[in-house]
Amino acid sequence: MCHGCVSRVSMAYGTDSETMPAPQHYPVRLTQAQRKVVAEIVPDLADRLKLDEPDQRTIEFTVTELKIIPKQVAASLRHASTGMKRNSLRHVADLTVQALDRSQGIGAVPVAERLYQFKIILKDIAPPIWRGIQVACYDKGGKLLGSKSWGDSQPMFRKLW
Repeated sequence: MCHGCVSRVSMAYGTDSETMPAPQHYPVRLTQAQRKVVAEIVPDLADRLKLDEPDQRTIEFTVTELKIIPKQVAASLRHASTGMKRNSLRHVADLTVQALDRSQGIGAVPVAERLYQFKIILKDIAPPIWRGIQVACYDKGGKLLGSKSWGDSQPMFRKLW
C-alpha cells in the first residue's frame, strides 16, 4: 500500500542572495493544425511552435503558458470558422490542461527524485506483522523496480519501522 510520495530533494529560495531557478517546462505533443491554432490565439508563442514542420511535435511550455492557453481557447472557440479549427482548439485545451495537471502534485516531482513509501503487512498472522519501507526508483523509464526485476540499477530500500 503506497502511503504517498515525497521528494528526496527540497529546494528553498527564501533569501535575496539566492537566484530563482528558471521556470520548468512541460512537454505537450501537438499536431501541425493544433500548433497553428495556438499561434493564432497566443501570437507570442508562434516562434517556438515549429509551424513549418509537419506531423506531431513536442513543444515545451511553462506553467504560466499552460494556464493562458486554455483561457484563450475558451475565448476563441465560439468564433472558430470551421469544425476542424474547433476540434483543434478543443484538443489543445485538453492537452494543455493535462500538462498543467502533470505540473502539480506528484507530476511536479522529477521521476529521479521520487521516493515511494509502503507499509507491508503479512496476511493471516496474529498479531499483525508489518514493516514500512521507502523505495527510491532509479529506473531510466521511471518504473518502480521490484525485487525480481532490479535490472542494471538497484533501487534503494530503506527500512522505516
